[in-house]
Amino acid sequence: MLPRQAPFQNRTLNGEGAASGTFIAAKELTTPRICDPAAPQVRDGSAAHRSMGPNRASLLGVANAAPHSAFDRSIQPPLTLMHVGLLRSAAARPHVLERLWPLLVASLTAVVLFTCQHLYFELQSAREDAADDAASILALVHHVDEGHWPGATVVDVLREASAGFDRVMSATYCHSAHCLSESRGSAPDCESGRDWLSVCVTAADDKSTASLTVRYSLVEVYLEALRAIAFFVLVLLIAAATQATASRRLRARLSSAETDLRRAATLDALTHLLNRSAFEMAVRAVNDRASADARSWTLMYLDLDGFKDINDHHGHTVGDVVLKEVADRLRSAVPDSALLGRFGGDKFALALCASTDRPAIERQAQRLMEIVSRPIDLETGSVSMGLSIGVAESITAEQPFGEALRRADLALYEAKHAGRGRLRYFDQAMSRHASDRYELLDALKAAIERKQFFLEYQPQVDVDGQLRGVEALARWRHPTRGMIRPDLFIAAAEQSGWMGPLGLLLLELACTDLQACRGSGTCIPYVSVNISPKQLADPSFVSVLCNVVERHGLTSRDVELEVTEGSLMDAATSEDAVRRLAALGFRIAIDDFGTGYSSLSRLHRLPVHKLKIDRAFVGQLEGDRVGTSIVESILALADRLGLKTVAEGVETREQSLWLKEAGCTLIQGYYYARPMARERLIDWIQDRRFARGDDAPAPVWSETLPGEAMKR
Repeated sequence: MLPRQAPFQNRTLNGEGAASGTFIAAKELTTPRICDPAAPQVRDGSAAHRSMGPNRASLLGVANAAPHSAFDRSIQPPLTLMHVGLLRSAAARPHVLERLWPLLVASLTAVVLFTCQHLYFELQSAREDAADDAASILALVHHVDEGHWPGATVVDVLREASAGFDRVMSATYCHSAHCLSESRGSAPDCESGRDWLSVCVTAADDKSTASLTVRYSLVEVYLEALRAIAFFVLVLLIAAATQATASRRLRARLSSAETDLRRAATLDALTHLLNRSAFEMAVRAVNDRASADARSWTLMYLDLDGFKDINDHHGHTVGDVVLKEVADRLRSAVPDSALLGRFGGDKFALALCASTDRPAIERQAQRLMEIVSRPIDLETGSVSMGLSIGVAESITAEQPFGEALRRADLALYEAKHAGRGRLRYFDQAMSRHASDRYELLDALKAAIERKQFFLEYQPQVDVDGQLRGVEALARWRHPTRGMIRPDLFIAAAEQSGWMGPLGLLLLELACTDLQACRGSGTCIPYVSVNISPKQLADPSFVSVLCNVVERHGLTSRDVELEVTEGSLMDAATSEDAVRRLAALGFRIAIDDFGTGYSSLSRLHRLPVHKLKIDRAFVGQLEGDRVGTSIVESILALADRLGLKTVAEGVETREQSLWLKEAGCTLIQGYYYARPMARERLIDWIQDRRFARGDDAPAPVWSETLPGEAMKR
């Protein structure tokens, strides 16, 4: 292995951060045989799951497997500032404990010095006690000499003194060059020489030449000093042993904590796959190896289809179980030579190096889609999901990881946009489209604030050609890009969260224009406004809508709301909003009916007034039996449910006649009128009225009638 890399600034998922002071250098981790053509390719999923341990576990730092990587490079797992702080504080403790050893030695030295000092003072005290004992014995001898104790001799006094005084070992009485000596047992007298276990002290009589010398024992003094030293040494030994044990335990805990922290900094906590930072560092190592071997590699970006619905319906606990199961399945379906990681949420990344040709990539993608789509059994039942994959291929060492991920993400976006459960390869057109989307999102807010949006209106007429209402169609004239397609800026507003302000602006414009038309004497029964799912999900939408309508002097009968099938079927909040709006008198029309998905039972329960037949079906009325059958079925369904119908995209007389005969209530399309601005709409209505010879305007609102009634 190469030498350990230099300490680094710690990188987190959301950015980079540096801890103050010294940085913690990460452990070297061995890596699997990525980009190694000799690496075994997995054919059996279960075998892959069992065999991934030695290779991938070494990369993740889960096991101490022998190094066998094709590129020898230490991968330093990124540590967050929290991890660095914990490691630094824990690492400081053994350092403090190591400094206790000098402290223990200093304490022992202090104890010895203190004991020596104490011994010195005890010896001085013992000498004073010996002098007092010698003076007492000499006083007794004087009493005998003076005859105070009849029958007693000096020898008797000396013998009794040696036996009665505990520490007096011998006593020698001298008077006029004559000396008498008595000792306890075989104890030597003071004339025998010095002895470190005793001290000789002489007491003299100032009135005579008599003196008394005693040998005083110091054994008790030394024993007391030794006991004190033994006690302190025992305490220090116990402290040292406790310190050593605590130090070993703390080092073990620190080592385990460091391993756990590095694992947490390297692995995703839920799935135990590589997290984004560790995946990026491993890919950088792949790039280094690829540069040396002139190889390229492939990045696959994976996203689960339908996972949010599982989270919303079953809760995040079940969602975590599903993610762990998906991670295990992905782990079992990728080769040992690949890198697999989780980037948060339901997104995963896979780096392939052994096979980068498209057939191999597509086989791998198909296997991943197949294994993820299998039902997952839960306690409450089973759930199923799909998998969308974006691929950035032919990545070389010169391309940074961020660029590779951007390309794979763009391809994934196209796969999701194409209907999910798809595989898409990155191409440069995706970059241009992404740049356009970004510019569009950037300009959208300013366009709303500057009111660059306006409305065009397309009439809705009955089968006799009489005006029954108009649909308001949003338009955006960009200062530099010109007219922006509605499907582009509506989708951008939905994604960016600006649909609420944009919808409110369009509603204000529609009500203003309707009031202006009526003020000019032009009869427009109602205006139909498209409502997005985001608006329906907003709890304040109903009250905001009512305020706008009332502020312009209109009623709920003057505004019709068009919603899509999906917005009605997806969320309970949308259904509740529709019921509240219908209760207030607003008419509800389902736009582009038949192009989404519907629950007929829910459709029957909801207060819907109209079904709008999509232009795709209307365009198939001439010469297409399938298209004709679909329109007939929708008309029959609406008739049975008591709903009115509006056919969109009517462009020919034949289509208009067929719809009239089939019982369609209203018709909308280029055959009658193209979308037009408010001023042009007023002129169009006036021209048609005078062309028909109408002397007076029709009432502002006349109820549309079912097809059969209109025929009669």
